[in-house]
Amino acid sequence: MKPEDFYGSELLRLNAVQQLLLHIEDYQRLLEEKEGRKVIQYCHARIKTPESMLDKLERKRLPQLSYNCSDRKGSRVRCNRRNSDTDNCT
Repeated sequence: MKPEDFYGSELLRLNAVQQLLLHIEDYQRLLEEKEGRKVIQYCHARIKTPESMLDKLERKRLPQLSYNCSDRKGSRVRCNRRNSDTDNCT
């Protein structure tokens, strides 16, 4: 089953998370050029496959229409700390 078939119009929202992370990665490249160091350690996003989502719903004995579970998508951005205690990360 394709994600489009399973998630329908909700897939647009799920894909927006991945697009946001692409912008963050672009911003990271600009900061790295400007400051000479990596401010963002890594970015990651995923959309749970339909098969994985259906498996989870089955294990939890939830109806298949419950695909709006909170873990259908995920994202993580990890930032590096500055070297000096006097510097503030924003």
